[in-house]
Amino acid sequence: MLSSAAIIYGSTRTTVDVDIVIIAELDEHENVLKIFSDDYTSLQREPLPFFRRCSFVPLQNVKTKIRVDVAAALSGFERKVLARSHAAFSIRSK
Repeated sequence: MLSSAAIIYGSTRTTVDVDIVIIAELDEHENVLKIFSDDYTSLQREPLPFFRRCSFVPLQNVKTKIRVDVAAALSGFERKVLARSHAAFSIRSK
């Protein structure tokens, strides 16, 4: 795949973005968007329906313009991988 990108673009193609995967149920997607709302804008006109339909939402930092793709871990595999990691914060109240 990397060689294909080099052929098409004339060099290795890289992107400047951040991919975040979170554990969030469908009914928590709105809370996720609220957490990011102060510092990020959505690249989708209707971010909540898009997030619920596609399980991810592309955002952009207001100051740096860096793109952040937030994905919801809905599959068993994704949740198992995240269960092995260290959570930086939680969207759920304790």
